[in-house]
Amino acid sequence: MDNESVVIKGEVRSAKVDHENFGRGLFAVNCRTDEYYLQSNQGREKDYAAPGTIAGVIAEEICDEYHPTNY
Repeated sequence: MDNESVVIKGEVRSAKVDHENFGRGLFAVNCRTDEYYLQSNQGREKDYAAPGTIAGVIAEEICDEYHPTNY
């Protein structure tokens, strides 16, 4: 993930991600509720980004690193 792949719209952050299990996908998370969806070539997954999970780690990085107050 890099600065060019992250999009910020209010509390929602999205980023293009690559992972060995699903290939490329678009990960979007609501930083207020921690709900996310992942759109990949394997379909769409929607869930809660729990701490310690892959989704949780990605959500934490996107929400903390790309917070509007950091710019």
